[in-house]
Amino acid sequence: MMLRAIFVNGIGVGLLLGAFIFLITPHAAPQTVDVTGLNIQMQHLQTKLTAVTAHAAQLQQELLVTKNELTARMKIKQNQPNGLAQAVTTTKTAVKVTINSGMTVDQVGALLQQQGVIGAASMFTRLAKNEPFIHAGHYRFYKNENIPEIIVALTATP
Repeated sequence: MMLRAIFVNGIGVGLLLGAFIFLITPHAAPQTVDVTGLNIQMQHLQTKLTAVTAHAAQLQQELLVTKNELTARMKIKQNQPNGLAQAVTTTKTAVKVTINSGMTVDQVGALLQQQGVIGAASMFTRLAKNEPFIHAGHYRFYKNENIPEIIVALTATP
């Protein structure tokens, strides 16, 4: 029993001695982080983000104007009775297509392919997938028509 008490006392003394050595040993000071530089970088990035967002909005507006101009030009060309328009009209078969509200881009592509307006619904889907919306309505297209022109017609504001 005595041996056990000496052993326990030895452990206690050892722990105390270890704690004392730990306390008197010099330790490295905690590192400080300079947040001023980070705040300046964050403000700079926020300023850049605001400028890029404004530029993106401007480009989107210019794209919408260009799309509307192209749509207007297409309508004018289709309504002009010149020789070129008549030749195109006589050689191409007109197809009436109804796009219902809520149709997905895939469904519209499949419908256009089924009615012979386009050759590949997958190509239409790939080109039109980034369009914000396709307007429902009744359209007149021609068999094997140009897909970008179809997309312009379907996405132009009525």
